[in-house]
Amino acid sequence: MKKSCRDITKLFSLLMVLAVVLSSYSPLYSDINTNASAETNAVFDISLVSGAEKKGDKYIWTADNNQAGHRFKFRITYTLSGEGQLDQGDIQITVPKHIIKDRAQLASGSSEYSDVFDLSVPHESEAVDRTDFAYREDGDNLVIYNYKSGMEAAQKGYIEIAYETAEDTFAYEDMAESDAFSASLSYTNAGSTITKDSRRLTVAMDTTAEAGGTKVADNSPVIYKTWNSEWGEEPSGADDNYYLLWAVISDINNVSQPYNFTLNSNVSSTFGEGVTVVGYKMAGSTEFFRQMLSKI
Repeated sequence: MKKSCRDITKLFSLLMVLAVVLSSYSPLYSDINTNASAETNAVFDISLVSGAEKKGDKYIWTADNNQAGHRFKFRITYTLSGEGQLDQGDIQITVPKHIIKDRAQLASGSSEYSDVFDLSVPHESEAVDRTDFAYREDGDNLVIYNYKSGMEAAQKGYIEIAYETAEDTFAYEDMAESDAFSASLSYTNAGSTITKDSRRLTVAMDTTAEAGGTKVADNSPVIYKTWNSEWGEEPSGADDNYYLLWAVISDINNVSQPYNFTLNSNVSSTFGEGVTVVGYKMAGSTEFFRQMLSKI
């Protein structure tokens, strides 16, 4: 008995060209100098020194890769005037422990974050006698303070902190602003304490997925007279059908965010009545699926 061409199987081969350029590591620095003055005073500010560019009134990283470990590096600059010498903890600078949430954390309102901080001064548990500044954790904040007693009251310098993405870019929402980075200063000298708050800066990630051309492979379709067990579960009446396998090739470039890849299956009347699509699979898959929508 001659078989009718009732069922058709499509193989969708998705070729993704991924940017795999690794983020360059930007080291952190501290610069601490003494500049004696008799008046208790402070100049205090922050800046973003690497990891994003200012575009309009926002700091944005246009993702050129999809790897975890991208660093947003901030610098805390201070000029402190005073007299005499300092006790431990007379200078205290408070900054947030985290500022970046991933897509799921934003959607759920979670208190969790998806970044890792890196400071240019050691944790207090690692400090030694010659350590000028160290930090300790205080809830959701980090407190940077002068660890060494006997330092001159007049100080000028900077301390850097980086926030590093803990996941690849697919986990983060496109153009979602981070929590604000800011720093607060408390400076005690000669019996008086002054406090200052810095400005507030946010960062965002500009991610993308660029669709190139999509076409049917030149050697498609390939005709099979029997069901191939590698395709998965055999459909009802498999022995009564022919099977045609198409390869659909699509170029997706500069991928740094999730995207939907949708193919609508329109069966041509060229094959006659009773032709149906029974499944698809993505490149690298071993089994055919029954739905025609894949979220990548």
